[in-house]
Amino acid sequence: MIESLRMTTRTFLRPTAFVDAPFGHDGKVARLAGGLTFFSAVEVITWDGSRRTGTELIGVERLYDTLDSMPEDAALAWQRLTSPRDALQLGERTIRLDQPQVMGIVNATPDSFSDGGSYADAGAAALAGADMSAQGAAIIDVGGNPPGPVPSPCGKAMSLSA
Repeated sequence: MIESLRMTTRTFLRPTAFVDAPFGHDGKVARLAGGLTFFSAVEVITWDGSRRTGTELIGVERLYDTLDSMPEDAALAWQRLTSPRDALQLGERTIRLDQPQVMGIVNATPDSFSDGGSYADAGAAALAGADMSAQGAAIIDVGGNPPGPVPSPCGKAMSLSA
């Protein structure tokens, strides 16, 4: 059993030192997931099994030079961190993940603090979501769990039925 807990050393790259825009920072910043968010450093974290064994902060400019000397999983992590994400295809709708998207929020609870419960009725919530979509919202977030200091549990089935 103890042997099954042992794992090989793993390397993770956590982006940090985010910058507003890449202008004037050629070769010193990288794109996060091929999008419009830029970072100038990564925290290199190594784990051996369940134990964190090391951490180092490395600037992107220096990382390009040292990636070849790092463990193989670091190069894979870098590729995954910086590669563009495929768009989501939802029927006829395409949601690109390399640029900002507008998201509409429908609070479908009678005690909603933001809209006073205007969309507590399922039909009203559906019409509000359709209207937001027609106005250009790429994503509609339907909040169906009542807010409060101790909200009632909302399971997957209940959430999908709203």
